[in-house]
Amino acid sequence: MEESTPFLKIAPVVQKHSLHDEKAAITREREYWLSKTPDELIAVAEHLREQYIQLHYETRPKFQRVYRIIKRKPR
Repeated sequence: MEESTPFLKIAPVVQKHSLHDEKAAITREREYWLSKTPDELIAVAEHLREQYIQLHYETRPKFQRVYRIIKRKPR
C-alpha cells in the first residue's frame, strides 16, 4: 500500500540580484504590508496558520481545558 504525501515537489530556483535590487525589493515588500488594513493582515496570518496546521497535524489541535479550584473564605 503506497503512502501519499501532502507535500508538492517544487523545483529549487536560484536568482542573483544586486544588493541595490534587494534593498529595493525589501522596501517594496515593506510598503506593500504597511498598506494593508489590520483586518487584511489578520486574514493573512490566519491563512498561514491554517496552512501550517494542515502540514504538521493530522487533526486540528484543540485548546487544552484547564480547571482551577479556588477556595474562598465564607462571607
